[in-house]
Amino acid sequence: MGTNSKASHAVYAIAPTAGGVVPAEAVDAPAEEYPQHLIGVIAHEETAETDAEEALEKLAVLAAGGDPEGPPEFDFASTADHYDAVTAAAEDVIAAAGALDPEQANALQQKTHELCRQFLAGLEHEDLLDLAGKNGFQYPELASLDETAPSPLTFWLDPAAADDEQKKTIQAIALNRHALLIAGGSVGGKTVGEWYPAAPETLADNTFAAHLAEVAQHQQQGGAALASSIAALIDEENKFVAAHASPELIEAHRSQVDAALTAVTWDQLAPAIAQAQASGSLDDTATQVLGPHQMLKLLRTSTPSAEHTDLIAIATARTDQLKSASALAEELKGLAAGQPPALGASGGEQAALELLAKTRDLNQLVSEMGAWNSLAPAPDYQSTLKPCHAALAGWLKEQKLTELREFLTHNGILDNAAKMSRSKLLLAVQQHIGTDKTMAGALATTIKGQNKPTAPSPTAKPTSFVYMAANPKSAFGHQHAQMVAALRAAQSAQTATPQPVDAAAVENWDFGSGKPAALGGTHPKTVHTGPDGRTWLAKREGTPRDGAVTHAEAAASRMLARAGLPCVPVYASKIDGIPVSLQPMLTGAKEMSTQPGSWTQADVDSLVRLHVANWALGNHDGHSGNVLRTNDGGLVPIDLGQAFKNFGRDKLSLDYRPYTNPLHHMAYDAHLKGGLAKGVRVDPSAAHPVIRSIESIPDVEWRAMMHEAAHRGASQAMKWSQPMRARAAKKHGVPESAVTKDQIAEALLDTAVERKNNLRKDFVQFFTKELQLSSASALQYLGKS
Repeated sequence: MGTNSKASHAVYAIAPTAGGVVPAEAVDAPAEEYPQHLIGVIAHEETAETDAEEALEKLAVLAAGGDPEGPPEFDFASTADHYDAVTAAAEDVIAAAGALDPEQANALQQKTHELCRQFLAGLEHEDLLDLAGKNGFQYPELASLDETAPSPLTFWLDPAAADDEQKKTIQAIALNRHALLIAGGSVGGKTVGEWYPAAPETLADNTFAAHLAEVAQHQQQGGAALASSIAALIDEENKFVAAHASPELIEAHRSQVDAALTAVTWDQLAPAIAQAQASGSLDDTATQVLGPHQMLKLLRTSTPSAEHTDLIAIATARTDQLKSASALAEELKGLAAGQPPALGASGGEQAALELLAKTRDLNQLVSEMGAWNSLAPAPDYQSTLKPCHAALAGWLKEQKLTELREFLTHNGILDNAAKMSRSKLLLAVQQHIGTDKTMAGALATTIKGQNKPTAPSPTAKPTSFVYMAANPKSAFGHQHAQMVAALRAAQSAQTATPQPVDAAAVENWDFGSGKPAALGGTHPKTVHTGPDGRTWLAKREGTPRDGAVTHAEAAASRMLARAGLPCVPVYASKIDGIPVSLQPMLTGAKEMSTQPGSWTQADVDSLVRLHVANWALGNHDGHSGNVLRTNDGGLVPIDLGQAFKNFGRDKLSLDYRPYTNPLHHMAYDAHLKGGLAKGVRVDPSAAHPVIRSIESIPDVEWRAMMHEAAHRGASQAMKWSQPMRARAAKKHGVPESAVTKDQIAEALLDTAVERKNNLRKDFVQFFTKELQLSSASALQYLGKS
């Protein structure tokens, strides 16, 4: 048969003969007249009457490899060339058939499909693999495990078969098998090393596995032992890559290391960094401008070259930012020596603009550098910025109001200054340049004497204007960050989430009447000093539900913590006989930025993990106001009052956003539109630790954590009550009106357990279908045992 991998060059002839190319009896001829006519055309027994039939006749000769009995001849150098010719002929038939009536077009389509299938069925298995790979099929060797059986690749390669779900399924099967291999499983009785043999000098897998096990062993206690084992694992992986292992084996090892090192600190990377610097493979300046997760990628030679190049570019750009900040600081020292001249004086406007612009530029650089989370903290230049802010505050206060309005409008700092008070104009300038608490204090003093003050009360006094003037999506989360900053002016270098205490003890504590907290939202709030000396926030239910809402939020915080995520502990209690949720205030926190382009890889990974947990809890309220950034750069979710609310109605989809835009959706949107920072991506493997943690929790424990919230909610008109009632009715085979409250509660618990146990499958589908991340297939198998 024709051209195959065993014959790189062949000569055929094309000419109609009496004997025909494809015997009519070889094709199942329908009874209809036109299909019978096509059989005659294929056999050269009837004359082609249309362009489509002539194209079909040519396809028949090509599909059969030509007619060796007569000229003219055609020449194929390879099977790929022959396949391309068959494909082109098939496309000609289909295109010409479009001019015919539907019945004739369908008959031509069917005959084209039969001829292409006959051609492909006659090829060697190796030819099919080669053709599929050259035409974009990923891992064709995994499409069929039996070389003696008809290969599904014959359908996938058929140009007359539409790109339908069957073709997608064939590719999906290969991708899933590859993911299983990468995760350490076997396909067809063979491991990844047997499917893709490495070079002879490749290191033994048992050594690599031993290093993985050592890291896992030390992760519980941390310390020097963990740091040492991480360095050894990275070194072993790098040696493996250097041994020229197959790409598939390198990917398999990289996937396992990714899963083992989802969260690392500078202390844990210290030995590996020291080794790399000693060997000359790591630039010393990288630790000054990159975060630990970025550094981890640089330390590993398995990191894809494109990512490695991006990281080097990021480091170079940030080094330039450090130089720019230093130069700006030197310029500002001279500019801030005294206030600029008044606006009416010669050079006053230009001097003010220069001071404003350069102060703004340095503020922006300081803000960006502060988010790097580098080993050595980036300089904050406060000794330079404070005099600049003070000089500007004094200058702004002394200018004539009309001239100040004109100055701000003319120079594009403010569009609608004509009717604004001085206090609002000053705040607009503060927003324009960015600020610190020195500038905020100076402006607060200035504003205090105005007729219409706009500054917040001392209780809610902000640490920076950015949070006061922004348009937050959640007053609760926004002002929560302001309030704790005022309550705790001195912040530690690293702020941890409050440690949980015994719930029974909290329930019996006397918190007193507290003070009203103007934190926005629908739930009345008060601030209390607890018996432990900490500041606590108490939230009542917006609509009285006999504690169902407060118990739901408390349960959600316990479940989030049980999943291994940082979380402020929440306790269901009562104050003056009224149900409240109580939580210690989080110190040193601010609302997370809503600019995905400013997020680091660690930020996006954290949001992916938080998304997994939020989906498990049915919490779709994870917008920027409800995710706070701690002083050390970590992300902590707050305000879990919407947990479980939409169970029975919600769906895991980019299109499902019942409230404001969750941060994880913003990350996914930016990923799809190329809006994340260079070198930052959505990494499905970041979801694995939380998926594995939650699915490993016993069903009975998961139910127990929700039990009180479920049974209290079943007695109230909760949003989830109706879908749970319907589920219970179906389960018990009774009318909905006959369903008991206990059955409603149990239906909610059943739903929660199902969601817990389906996390892995659901997120594989979400990442692969909605985000087009084929690498997410590995989550099906990664670390299940």
